[in-house]
Amino acid sequence: MAAPARPVAGAVIASAWGDAVHDAVVNKIGCVVFGGTAVGAGAYLNLAYAWGSAYMVDAPNKRILIPSAGIWRVDFTVIGTGTNSGGLYRAGLYVNGAQYSGCAWASQGATPARGSMSMTRPFAASDSLTFLSDAQSGTGASSYVIDIGSVTLEATDWAY
Repeated sequence: MAAPARPVAGAVIASAWGDAVHDAVVNKIGCVVFGGTAVGAGAYLNLAYAWGSAYMVDAPNKRILIPSAGIWRVDFTVIGTGTNSGGLYRAGLYVNGAQYSGCAWASQGATPARGSMSMTRPFAASDSLTFLSDAQSGTGASSYVIDIGSVTLEATDWAY
């Protein structure tokens, strides 16, 4: 039996499906970022590019830019450490400067606490995503820092 023909690297392979299957399955658009330096109250969280579509991450301006309109999945984890037992620390997701949702958790003193959130929603091309730290505490003032654990942003199959 003859060996099957193998494609040459970089050569186009004709398909009745065209490029749609490749683009939807193999060529996903998205990025993963991790935190930079932890920040205190009312500050935008630092982002450090990890992998994926690097052009989406604007680390100097602490934001992720949506490259094309569509439905996107966002998963983010934040880590907080405070000095006040029972303090409530959170990071909010902001879209184009307006708060969209928040991720909250309780921290017990200097023990780091994690909070996470996932959502799938439509974004417009050039929407800007930022993350802002905040603290609320029922037992007095608290000193705390928050950092991004990770952010994963991925285009779904419904990007248009």
